[in-house]
Amino acid sequence: MGGAAGHMRHPFDLMSVKSGNDLIGIFESLKSLVGTASEGLPNVKFDGSNVSFKVLETGEIAVDRGSYADISGITMSSVVSRFENPKHGMRTAIPTVLRIMTLANIGPELKALGLYDNPHYFLNTEYAESGTINATAYSGNYIFIHGVNAFYENTFRGITRPGIPKPLGYNPKKKKDVPVKDKSVEVPYDKKALASLIKKANEVAQQFDPPFNVVGPVPVTKKAQINYSPALSESITIPLSPEYLEQYPEVRALQGSSLKNWLSAIKKKPAQYYAPLYDVEIPTLAGKKINPYHKTTYVSVMDDGVNADSIVPPEHVRTLIDGMIILHATRKLGHQFLLGLTSDFGDMILLNKEEDDTDHEGVVIRNNSFGNYPFKITGEFIVTGMYGEFSAKMAAAPTTVTESFLKKLIRESLNRIIF
Repeated sequence: MGGAAGHMRHPFDLMSVKSGNDLIGIFESLKSLVGTASEGLPNVKFDGSNVSFKVLETGEIAVDRGSYADISGITMSSVVSRFENPKHGMRTAIPTVLRIMTLANIGPELKALGLYDNPHYFLNTEYAESGTINATAYSGNYIFIHGVNAFYENTFRGITRPGIPKPLGYNPKKKKDVPVKDKSVEVPYDKKALASLIKKANEVAQQFDPPFNVVGPVPVTKKAQINYSPALSESITIPLSPEYLEQYPEVRALQGSSLKNWLSAIKKKPAQYYAPLYDVEIPTLAGKKINPYHKTTYVSVMDDGVNADSIVPPEHVRTLIDGMIILHATRKLGHQFLLGLTSDFGDMILLNKEEDDTDHEGVVIRNNSFGNYPFKITGEFIVTGMYGEFSAKMAAAPTTVTESFLKKLIRESLNRIIF
């Protein structure tokens, strides 16, 4: 989820995770949570385009994707002027969503959900059309409604977005508490009202040609025992030069040991997330700065075999290694967690895939026992998700690929990468 809903955290972003062993503890807690009848169970994380919508003062339903250009709402009459490019996907997505929601007569449900009394409330919604380019491909047409969010009040270049007051959060660059950068926050809502809204909207959407499926939060259930041993017992050797290993014997001693041992050696995680920044940045030898969980750096080292000490100075290598180990553990433990889960929407990971089958992006956990913010478990999608859209667009690229075309694809792909 992005756009109006903002960045969704990973387990290592939680304040309660302070060490490598704490990260293991989070995954163990999740294992015991699945299969209970309590609130806050994991839900399927869907992947689509942001088409979140709200109710205007006139009572009209309008899309608001979180941009300042959307404050007045994108309606049927304004979608063309908002997206001038005739090929823009929103020219199809937004009218489809607005038609379905208007025809469904969901006024009573929207009122019960608070959207009439709170103009800054919106339904966090995504759109996925069969054949469109997402990191996850769906065989049908879907509108996913995740829940109710409220925009934070904010002012930018003289334009004010109404909303609830922003709470304070620590800013590592300014070294003090400042208003958080999140665009919105999830708010409690009437679950029965949302279920009724989804049912009404789906009945209308099924009559469209082609038909659409309107889907709400889909809880997961346990289909098999969740076993983290294959991940924790994995032997890890970080690509490093002999010179670095000679100078840092404590790292040399860990080479080839299990992922669990590497995690146990991390007594303090290398960086804490304070939206939208981490409190630690590492200077690279190329003159840039990265956070310890930088995904493309992780891939270049862990998957491609580039020496970590060829990327950052020697004194910062251990911080980078700790970040990569935490990201790797989140990837591998997440995969094991998802292997044991299923839902009414199918298994989280498909072991016997047909040609058009793809795994789900992962699951979302909304549970106050872990903190105030939802977070996601995505397993291998941490890596594969950064390639899905880019690869699909390359397949549809013009015969002659120009430098400007490549730069455009890279910029769009990087927008999907974690901070």
